[in-house]
Amino acid sequence: MPETSYIILSVSLLLMVVALLPLLWQVWRTAKNAAETLETLNKSLPGILKSLEISTTNIEGITCTVKQEAEAVVLLSRKIRAIFELAKGVEGLLQQGLNNLPLINSLRTVRGLVKGVKVFFDVFLNKETDYRQEE
Repeated sequence: MPETSYIILSVSLLLMVVALLPLLWQVWRTAKNAAETLETLNKSLPGILKSLEISTTNIEGITCTVKQEAEAVVLLSRKIRAIFELAKGVEGLLQQGLNNLPLINSLRTVRGLVKGVKVFFDVFLNKETDYRQEE
């Protein structure tokens, strides 16, 4: 009886090895392809890394330049804003000063007087002009 079980065990082991041969063959081919792929990758990887390093350096330079230009634009806009605020202050002072000058008030009075005299003579001489629309 033990001999029969040895024969059955041997036959089943042989059948299992025969069934595993295609699987082992596929694993061997996959390992061979992986080794070739790894070798190709190892050959091209230094070039890829060098290109990546150059690209990174270029991007850093561009970023630095853009940052400097943006800071210059901000500085320029602050200067322009300060100039406009200064001009606004000077304009207010000039308007306030010119309104209080007696000469300007006298010129306005004379201008109004001349316009009134002109209207008077135009009406007196029968010119038909509507002076209410004029300023």
